[in-house]
Amino acid sequence: MGWVGDGAAAQVLAAMATVEGGIDRPLLTHCQILGPDLLEKMAALNVVANIQPSFVVTDAAFAAKRLPPALLPYSYC
Repeated sequence: MGWVGDGAAAQVLAAMATVEGGIDRPLLTHCQILGPDLLEKMAALNVVANIQPSFVVTDAAFAAKRLPPALLPYSYC
């Protein structure tokens, strides 16, 4: 499932939590910057973080210049 932003990630995780019987291999794409609360929800639901390694090279410079230092530890860059 693809999404953009923490709010969207929270909504997707909430929806995944309601699926009766669970999801065989739950997957979230674009997991570049998620806070510890969302990472904990992902772990509780066994959700796989699907990142795109090809973006690490270009996104690393972007993230370092534009994100607050407190968010950088949660970036895959």
